[in-house]
Amino acid sequence: MEVQKAASAAEEEKKRVAELKKLAAKEKRLAKKQQQQVPTPAESLDEEIDDAVKELVHVPKKQKVADDNEPPAWFKQYVAGVKKEEDKISTEKKPKKQIQKEAVEVAQKNWNDEFTRHRVRNEVDGHMSRMYQMMFAGRKMK
Repeated sequence: MEVQKAASAAEEEKKRVAELKKLAAKEKRLAKKQQQQVPTPAESLDEEIDDAVKELVHVPKKQKVADDNEPPAWFKQYVAGVKKEEDKISTEKKPKKQIQKEAVEVAQKNWNDEFTRHRVRNEVDGHMSRMYQMMFAGRKMK
């Protein structure tokens, strides 16, 4: 009987200790939360100054001007993909760097050909025009 009383007293003591620990942790969380919510005047002032400086210093990026003699990146990637496929099919394998170098040369050579350049641009313009008409039916492109 005394053993049971001692065991139940020990269990109750453990429960009280656990509850006290929970309350202490809860109070600690609340104190930390309140501390985070109330910024000190110096911190808020520094943040405002930093934001104002960022707005004043922000300089818009210059847009890249498309060079007619330089092939677009997507065209270079397309030619590189074709070269990789050709290498897979061929019996003589080449290093990746050599394939990439050849792809850049071929892309530049093909882009310098006026017929190819105009044909590619007409395809891209036609595709963009069709997409625009699908998205904004009834409007005209400027």
